[in-house]
Amino acid sequence: MNHLRKLGLLSFVFLGLVLGSGSIGVAEESREDSAEGLPEQYAENYLVVRSTMSQDKKFAVIYPTLEFSESKEAKNFLVALEPFTVLAPLPIALGT
Repeated sequence: MNHLRKLGLLSFVFLGLVLGSGSIGVAEESREDSAEGLPEQYAENYLVVRSTMSQDKKFAVIYPTLEFSESKEAKNFLVALEPFTVLAPLPIALGT
């Protein structure tokens, strides 16, 4: 798969996660971001953005903790949660 096509597919999946999160119940929306469900190597430095979690809880975006965010290795990731797999790195917005 060429690079542009892969990027387009990942953008489509990410957009679907964000737009699909609007129908999550109020109880789910009130939950704070956490490392719950992440493997140990990621749970130490990353949090799941609960508002990006797919309705079936299979996909989400994770971001670095405040402490880890200054690291050169820190990135946002689109991930599959069960089984855990990093699908793609996402850009980190600077200055926001």
